Amino acid sequence: MTPLNISAVALGSFSAAALSPSTQFQREFSRDSGLPFDDDDMLDSTTSDERSSCPSPIGRDDDSSVSSDGTYQRASRQLGHEILGEVLGGGEPELLQYDVPSFIDVPDADEDDATDQEGPRTRAPRLYPYKIGDFMKSNYYRKFLHPQVRQKTYEMSRNKKSTFRSRFRVPLSAVDELTDLLYDRGAIKETNRVKGQRLYARTQLLVLCSLEHLGGRKPFVQFKDDTEMSEAMHMYFFRDVFLETLYSMRDEYIKLPPDLESLQEVLNMYKAVGLPGCGGSIDVVHCKWANCPAGDRIKAKGKEKFPTLAFECISDQRRRVLGIAPVQYGSRNDQHIVRLDPCVRKLRKEWYKDVDWSCFDVSGNEIWNTGVYLICDGGYLRWRTLICPYQYSKEGTRQGYFSANLESVRKDVECTFGILKKRWRILEYGMQYRSAERNEKIFVVCCMLHNMMIDLETESDRDPPRIGRGVPLPGDAIYLEGPSEMETWTDKFTRAEKIEAKDWIKRRDVLSDHLMYSKSKRIRV
Repeated sequence: MTPLNISAVALGSFSAAALSPSTQFQREFSRDSGLPFDDDDMLDSTTSDERSSCPSPIGRDDDSSVSSDGTYQRASRQLGHEILGEVLGGGEPELLQYDVPSFIDVPDADEDDATDQEGPRTRAPRLYPYKIGDFMKSNYYRKFLHPQVRQKTYEMSRNKKSTFRSRFRVPLSAVDELTDLLYDRGAIKETNRVKGQRLYARTQLLVLCSLEHLGGRKPFVQFKDDTEMSEAMHMYFFRDVFLETLYSMRDEYIKLPPDLESLQEVLNMYKAVGLPGCGGSIDVVHCKWANCPAGDRIKAKGKEKFPTLAFECISDQRRRVLGIAPVQYGSRNDQHIVRLDPCVRKLRKEWYKDVDWSCFDVSGNEIWNTGVYLICDGGYLRWRTLICPYQYSKEGTRQGYFSANLESVRKDVECTFGILKKRWRILEYGMQYRSAERNEKIFVVCCMLHNMMIDLETESDRDPPRIGRGVPLPGDAIYLEGPSEMETWTDKFTRAEKIEAKDWIKRRDVLSDHLMYSKSKRIRV
């Protein structure tokens, strides 16, 4: 039992606590309105159950229990009235010492004063405190971007086997160029907290992590320890800033030759390998769709037996990507995709079809032809703009020699696909986004970065040409897929398609004659 000094006022409050809720309400109403209030009537009107359920605040002996007739309540009320009378009479209130039961929580005076104080509420400390770090002190900034090590990073990133290139796939000069592009396009804006040099450093850190995500498919949650920036910031920058800004610039980095002078450079490269008039190689690459929605799995499954997205690309001898068709499901074949390719449509309908080029026949006479064409495998349509190898051609014949040469030259587009998938591992291991449109943006951005790397490389940095590149080698003929010749005429071909197929056969024969004459005279140009 805890001793406590209780005044008359406190005793009145404790007596009110012993009453029922209705009794307390009527007493408060009487006090506010000035109407008389009879304690005896209210106490007598209280039921025995209510009286027994309300614990008395006044300590009592063991033999003093609450009786049903209210004897104890009357005695305590009478004692309270006597003390209250002395207070109203002007005398000092008489203090009585009572023993408060242990089940009653009596607050201290200091605690009451503390609760009355105004001010912010004090929160409990975090179980795992989170501290916002400074990206200017992060690992990536100290190792690669700090002014004291930046020049060393420039030199180190030129080496293809360096740590910087293995992580981010591009040299630091390319990172500077990408950051400047984002600034020029208005994608980066200053804030009150980050601006000036700090904003430029943060943008470069975000660009580095976006490149590492494409190059190694590293999750965003792992960048927090290296950059002192949250996962949400990296995810927002990659999706809404990096991808969207670069994808809007795709026509500046991925395009067919815009004028005759730039086209002539491409034609000269293919003329040197026995294919005059050729403007590039075309083929379809399939990229794994790791998070393909269940409703698209059947349409996305093709020859790979797992969901893929198909992209048709055109490349030149330098392995530069010249055109990309819109994304297609993996079950679509080459003949279907090429009909929807806007780049092939340009070659067939625009000024490319009027470009003149010359070749030789078997007698050495110069022949002029019109229209740029692309080399492909045997799974494409019989169009004048698509030249494929002969089917079932024998070695040593004119057709066999031409097919072996064309298949050897056409490996450039296959090498381009291999470089893309090995440099940007997100294309090899599977794209993790459910949206096909976002995956298309990822592929286009990877091709843009691939072309940017080709432009940054100098003549001394490029790999030396392979021995025999573009020259048919023994046993090098590989027929890929599908028939390339139309043996019989059927009613499903229109008259225009029949005429174009005849022109296609004639053009391929002319090219094979040119290659045989060049071989006999050992002419390379």
